Amino acid sequence: MSIIVQEMSRGKYYSMSVDITPDLSPTDQLAVTVRFVLGGVPTERFLTFLQNKSHKVADRVPKIFIISYSYV
Repeated sequence: MSIIVQEMSRGKYYSMSVDITPDLSPTDQLAVTVRFVLGGVPTERFLTFLQNKSHKVADRVPKIFIISYSYV
C-alpha cells in the first residue's frame, strides 16, 4: 500500500473512485481505486475493499472519507 501512496505523491493530481456492488444481502462491498498520472502515463491502482452493513448512502460517506484520509 505504501508503494501506491508514494507513486501518488509524485503526481500533481489524483482521483479516488468508490464502486459499490449492492445485492440482496444486507452488506454492500465497496471497491476503492485511485487514478493518477505517473511518468506521463495515466495509472489506476486498486486500494482496498470495504464492507458496508447498509444500502444507505449516508452510511457509505464516512467510510469514503476515512479511506481517503488514511491513504493520502
